[in-house]
Amino acid sequence: MPTPNLPRLSVSLSEAAELVGLSKATLRRLAAAGRLRLIRVGGKNLVPLADLHRLLGLEAEDACAAPAAFR
Repeated sequence: MPTPNLPRLSVSLSEAAELVGLSKATLRRLAAAGRLRLIRVGGKNLVPLADLHRLLGLEAEDACAAPAAFR
């Protein structure tokens, strides 16, 4: 049975950097300062999309209008 097309909850650190136009090092600094969560899973750093929305000042309803790459 195929998996339903569920929205993504997180992206890799590299994907997050590309999406917001910041370097991975900058995102790591923001995480160290407590402004962004990095979740370590299986040796990979994941960034919750909700945190990227918050970092950019997007409200929850604005997230629905975000580009497809952000969803």
